[in-house]
Amino acid sequence: MSGSTKLILTVVVALLVAFPLYSGGFAAPNVVWVCPDGDDDGEGTEGDPFATVRKGISEVDEGGTVHIKPGVYEDEGTGELAIDKSLTLAGADMKEVTIDRSDADGAYGLLVAAGAEDVTLEGFTLIGPDSGDYAYGLKIEEAEDIYIEDVVVQGSARTGLDLNTVRNASIKGVEVLGNFAAGVAVRDSEEIEIDDLLTSDNAWAGLIFYAPDDESVHDVSITNSDFINESVGISLEHSGYTDIVIEDNEFIDNGIQVIHEDADALALDDVLGANSFDRAVVVRGSDIVLPVIFSSIQYAVDTAESGETVEVHPGTYTEDVLIETDSLTVCSVDTTGSGENAIVHAETTDEAGRGVFTIRADDVTIDGFTVQKGRNGIAVE
Repeated sequence: MSGSTKLILTVVVALLVAFPLYSGGFAAPNVVWVCPDGDDDGEGTEGDPFATVRKGISEVDEGGTVHIKPGVYEDEGTGELAIDKSLTLAGADMKEVTIDRSDADGAYGLLVAAGAEDVTLEGFTLIGPDSGDYAYGLKIEEAEDIYIEDVVVQGSARTGLDLNTVRNASIKGVEVLGNFAAGVAVRDSEEIEIDDLLTSDNAWAGLIFYAPDDESVHDVSITNSDFINESVGISLEHSGYTDIVIEDNEFIDNGIQVIHEDADALALDDVLGANSFDRAVVVRGSDIVLPVIFSSIQYAVDTAESGETVEVHPGTYTEDVLIETDSLTVCSVDTTGSGENAIVHAETTDEAGRGVFTIRADDVTIDGFTVQKGRNGIAVE
């Protein structure tokens, strides 16, 4: 072999070591860029970005980063948009980057697929599919080491953010808004840290946990989060819960603030004392089966049985309360020592004979309230 031939072979081998081949002819890049006016036939660099998030995910190397420039990404196709390897999907800002998957009928908005590890999602808004059986916004299944920060998920026909069989996940600064099932759902998962979450106007609940049959949810913390205008703020269904911490959260304008089927899953008084509620009503009694923090006095009164006590915490309650259960006590309680009591503001004032509290039962005690704007404060029929 001539010297020139050896030199050429040496150079070729050196180039292959430095730039091993992949489907595009060069090494899969560790960093790629995406921009709405880019080109999927481009290089994926900052100066020559791809046009779709799908292409960026496909082309980036294991452990690499897909940078998403500001804009709206609509041309992502109707098939699955899936992450099945370690990567970071980094949008410029959750208010400036929108991935619109509303037309992804029959597919998840974004899937972190089974077996994926060490995935980071940050800095974008995801509009979920508006129809279909799999119309979850962001679905994470059988994955671990998941980090989601500063992401908005909205408009999904099912749950916005769904975690199923996930181990070690951090959800921080996430907003789930106007999804047509739950905002966030967690099933059969462990080591989940939720901080600075905002849920609002979701159809079922802001945050819901599932642990049916032999499944479990444990080592979960929910802190510094806001649950606003939900049917239920936080719901724990079934049993199988251990080490659930709910602290420093705010609950506003929810139908029910917190509900859990397993009476041992949470210490009701700990949850009351460690969080802020615009309204909070609980039922005390030996026969309580379903511990609930209501936001309505009437809901609690309808649930309570004879001999039990409905405790109403400070706040303003705009409703008319009808009591038809004998031997019931309904009382305002001041748990903070501030001297505040519950204010009950009449919802209607024009029905003759009705009071803010109307009693159609025997041996009923009402104590400690400030009553406003009713035709009658208390009416006994």
